[in-house]
Amino acid sequence: PNFTSLDQLMDQARILNVYLKRKVRDIAQICNGLFLAEIREGGRCKRKFLKFRDDTTESVVWIFADVKPHERALEKLIRSYDCDVSRLIDCCRQTIVFESVSDVQACLNALKTDREIELVRVKNRMSNRADTRTNGGFRHIVLNLRVKSMDTIRLAVDNHICEIQLILEDFANLLTDEMRDRYRVVRNCRDGPSLWRDVGYLIPRFMKGNFVSSARNCQSCQCLQNPPLAATGHHLYVQN
Repeated sequence: PNFTSLDQLMDQARILNVYLKRKVRDIAQICNGLFLAEIREGGRCKRKFLKFRDDTTESVVWIFADVKPHERALEKLIRSYDCDVSRLIDCCRQTIVFESVSDVQACLNALKTDREIELVRVKNRMSNRADTRTNGGFRHIVLNLRVKSMDTIRLAVDNHICEIQLILEDFANLLTDEMRDRYRVVRNCRDGPSLWRDVGYLIPRFMKGNFVSSARNCQSCQCLQNPPLAATGHHLYVQN
């Protein structure tokens, strides 16, 4: 059966995120992948993309993605997936950054041949045929996959679909928190204000707590009328 509980899905995402971080670090070693790091020098902090090393000093802090926040997960469920929890396939996600397209290609080849990786879907927004009007012109590759290792099978998270984003460093350096926030507001508005009318009624179907959407603050927004792409993958869970 498919997932119906958002809480259960998020619990799986937290477990799988431990193994996904290990997997992207291993893959990055093969193809010159980079990760965001915070470097502390002389009382100052700066961020840059570096090759991962286990033996880094206390002055370097590696920054990996946490699981998707509940609020963001609810936004996406209501906006894009008609409240079908099984179609939410990016709760657990990580990003690898590259200096060149050839390194991106090497990463794709490494993922394709990895016996612990089962690819489910690929969105190639670096292609000339990609319509980037729906994501603000940003170019990257999004892969949805399952991690099927002995550990993930033993912990029953091997059917959980996660996400890896492959981004060129030139694009990654353009991203700011302000840009991300603006994109979320625009994206949440593209289906119109009627989408959020019954949000208070829908929330108890998934979890307890309050839900506040940035889209409520821009109900007059009429931008990006094109509907979002629907996901093709579905989460499965096994009953013992």
